Amino acid sequence: MKKLASFKNTEYLRLFFLFCCVFYAYSCFLSASNMGAGDAKWYQYILHDALIQFHHHIFPVYVGQSEFNFIGATDIRAPYYFLLGQLLDFLTWGLANSLIIQHLIVFMNAIIAAFLFYFLLTRIAPQHRWQATVVSFFYITCPGIIGLIYFQDSYHAFMAIPYVPLAIYGLILINQKNNLFSYIITALGLTLTWLAHPPIALWTTAIICFFLALQIVFLRKGFIALICVLSLLMIFNCWQFISISILNLGNECAGHGAHFLNSVFNKLSADVPAAFLPLGWANGESPDLQLGYALWLMLAISLFVAIRWPLQNSMRNLLLCVFVLFLFLFPFPYINQKLWSLTPDFVREITTAWAQQRFYVIIAAITCICAMMAFTKIQALFFRKILNVLLFGLFFWNVYQTYYFIHHGQIQKDGEISWLKSHNIFFYNYTLYPQLRDTYHEGTIDPMLKSKLLDSKQAILPEYDNEQVVISKSLNLKNTEIYSYQSFPFIINKNNQPVKKDIPLLKIKIPDNQNFLLVASISTKQLKQLSDDNYIGYSFAISSHKNTHLYFNASYRFDALPTENSKVLLPIFIDNNEENELYFTLNGINGHGKILIESYKLIKYDADSLPIHIESFTPYKAQVKTPISNTYLEIFKQYLPGYQAIVNGKAVAVFKSKNNLILIPLKNSGNNVITLYYKGTQLMHLAFILNMIIWGMLLIYLIRQRYKFII
Repeated sequence: MKKLASFKNTEYLRLFFLFCCVFYAYSCFLSASNMGAGDAKWYQYILHDALIQFHHHIFPVYVGQSEFNFIGATDIRAPYYFLLGQLLDFLTWGLANSLIIQHLIVFMNAIIAAFLFYFLLTRIAPQHRWQATVVSFFYITCPGIIGLIYFQDSYHAFMAIPYVPLAIYGLILINQKNNLFSYIITALGLTLTWLAHPPIALWTTAIICFFLALQIVFLRKGFIALICVLSLLMIFNCWQFISISILNLGNECAGHGAHFLNSVFNKLSADVPAAFLPLGWANGESPDLQLGYALWLMLAISLFVAIRWPLQNSMRNLLLCVFVLFLFLFPFPYINQKLWSLTPDFVREITTAWAQQRFYVIIAAITCICAMMAFTKIQALFFRKILNVLLFGLFFWNVYQTYYFIHHGQIQKDGEISWLKSHNIFFYNYTLYPQLRDTYHEGTIDPMLKSKLLDSKQAILPEYDNEQVVISKSLNLKNTEIYSYQSFPFIINKNNQPVKKDIPLLKIKIPDNQNFLLVASISTKQLKQLSDDNYIGYSFAISSHKNTHLYFNASYRFDALPTENSKVLLPIFIDNNEENELYFTLNGINGHGKILIESYKLIKYDADSLPIHIESFTPYKAQVKTPISNTYLEIFKQYLPGYQAIVNGKAVAVFKSKNNLILIPLKNSGNNVITLYYKGTQLMHLAFILNMIIWGMLLIYLIRQRYKFII
């Protein structure tokens, strides 16, 4: 009894110590301020949209249905981020705003990762619990993991870190027991990883298959395990897979596998030797995404033990998996490019150019698990003492590394204008179908301006195009027209950083809470892209001295640059009555040339007086007085199966326009009241219900198996 009480006391101490470590590494996310750059802002928008839908009793969330995701970008590709956010919103009784929820997601996910990994490591080496505590800290502070959120704003990727180790641990169970329980644990880890981040999940699944293939080759077993794990994965995650198949989402980078063949190799080459140097010592594409010295040493210890005791089949096979990932990750002459060239296009497309974001999570998980397996084999007291001293020293090294991320990470770049406000919403198009990128340009959008009325042949009725109505009413307003004849060279300097040029636009005292549309005519000369390594071309922006950033990205495409004599439309909403000095800002990235701003005009408009009046966004409600019968309302949302519309109280079918937008038929002339919402198809509903039943049965099974797993 005394030993049991002593164990409980020390266990509570270890858990408290581990919590303090996580708090130190991620407590800066316990904030209600903007944290991060453009991607973090986008993740905030889509989370805010999911929470708004949740408050309107829409669950599960499939596509955007509020002003924060008006375009209707899909959420089902990686729903874990939204589900965890909705759970935290429910637990806080809806009192926390979406910025707080976004940051709580990061902190809670780090807590889950640390404690779940500690639990798994103590199952592997129950006599080395303090070592398991330290190794768990190594995992969540590995630069390749903590850098995902501090430098990359990769919220979806960070969501996968608790569950990759669970899938890897399942392989050890398969090697030891090869029973149904081991298959379920492996498939469960893979399922949660797929829900969190499909690119990481794809490579984790590949590693699982490679490990089991090694079992088949060396031990003549593992084929049944492979079939069972993949089958259980399809069963456990049928809702996500079926929904993605019905919506025909595929991959937003489809068709660009050949582009990423060169891009990924160049990015990996740019990170050598930075990936082996201390943080901040070298430049590169992603120099702070690396394994870290602590895990390099853990890997060396594991390799030594695997050579010293060659009968450790699971450790040997896991280290072979790491070796294969290293061949993909580091630019070995000929080998690296050859491997990527042999990789199927769809794998390169889902990996994109960010192999580091995908691989380091898997490598870190395998390394930590192998290290704990190695600790159980080191019996000599002298070597165990040396190992403990090394762990003690590496712990403080990781504390220093974490300090570097806290004080140099991108999360410090928070702006003055809260992302909670629904104006000046910056739109990214990389969550859409590739063929839609010409229709959905990036930049600030005002959803109020993006509705149009079409005739029976789907030709635009100019007087019922909200955006064109605003522009046409100001054609004779000469006092708003100003000319500028300055050109801006796009030249990359020696440090591969873009040259920025700002020019003052105008200094004006703007009334409170007014909508403006900036119309700028630009011409381009001699625009050339230096290489195809970077998928970001040129950007054009407008900002004010109050840091009210209003962005328009002129070319976020793989196959296009800004055309000559282009017209730029920038919706601007000013929510203060101070004097604002607006600027044009031009950024040249990965190219050179000149952009000439020929003219621009600032136009005031009243959203309530537009011909198509939008009353609400969640659900979408609009009114329009149609001049003729048999017209169509085109809404600036990507068309997907599962939309439902009601016109004047009657359900009508939703069609796809020539621009792949939503098209609602209006048969009668006069006043029409339109309601649009997304519910999903019946098969998607059935898949969700079936998945909930399966997860309920799985939970019951795991509870009944608790003595086999916990004790």
